[in-house]
Amino acid sequence: LWRSYRYPECDYVIEVDASDQAVGAVLMQNQGNGLQPIAYLSKKLHGAELNYPIHDLEALAIIIAFRTWRCYLEGRKTTVYTDHCSLKYLKTEPNLSRRQVQWIDFLETHFHYDIVYKPGHKNKADALSRPAHVAEIHIERMNPLLKGLFTHGYTIDPEIPLAAKRHLLQWDSHITYRKGSTKIWVPNYPPLRKLLLEEYHDVLYAGHFGSNKTLTGIAKHYYWPHMAADVQQFVTSCATCQRMKSSKQKKTGLLQPLPLPEQPWQVVSLDFITGLPTTTSGHDAILVVIDKFSKI
Repeated sequence: LWRSYRYPECDYVIEVDASDQAVGAVLMQNQGNGLQPIAYLSKKLHGAELNYPIHDLEALAIIIAFRTWRCYLEGRKTTVYTDHCSLKYLKTEPNLSRRQVQWIDFLETHFHYDIVYKPGHKNKADALSRPAHVAEIHIERMNPLLKGLFTHGYTIDPEIPLAAKRHLLQWDSHITYRKGSTKIWVPNYPPLRKLLLEEYHDVLYAGHFGSNKTLTGIAKHYYWPHMAADVQQFVTSCATCQRMKSSKQKKTGLLQPLPLPEQPWQVVSLDFITGLPTTTSGHDAILVVIDKFSKI
């Protein structure tokens, strides 16, 4: 899925949708060339959520979107598009459940937002609210730079013919997929793999996660042999992570002066002098003992 970079000075637009199995959302900005997607969200429903009425499911999609992107949305005007018309009047409904009151309190306390109705067939989040067996998502548009790297990588990767011979690949619109999967096969082309690793680890919205979360993000859409090892090496060598990660060692206390002894031989200091010429008895070190009181 194609994404643009976030502009902190621009307002936000969120499109949300819900089904009986999942909720989805798309975060967008108008950066002067129409609405551009910034981030995508899809979450499977669990437990009691599966029993929510459709009105609450649509509202839940809004709440999850605001919780997920809270660091972006606080302090900025946000327009929310939903295909559930009654949500426009959520703030003024007279009879609300306790759950709905808590949701409204969360939104009103932290955000400046408007809810606008938009028909479902025009809602970009519709596919994100449905699992893969309900609505397959195909990549219809790819960043031209990224597409060029893929095209060049496929022509020079010596692993591609071998993988094709073993029937591990399938082709669609000049993009190679892992057979039986929607994951794009990434050729053995270092600039391309490095770009993908940076996209899922280094950029602002990636958050410099650890190797496990970075691998999980990439593995949703891409595949290449030994990908886990490559992700581990990339994250381990990330200069920002090494500089910013917190130490797991217990902090040392402030240095304190040693108490002064009150009589001879109450406190002594010991040390060894080594590397001396070997004596006839085979010794090459001496033990030095100093009394802290008398300095003898």
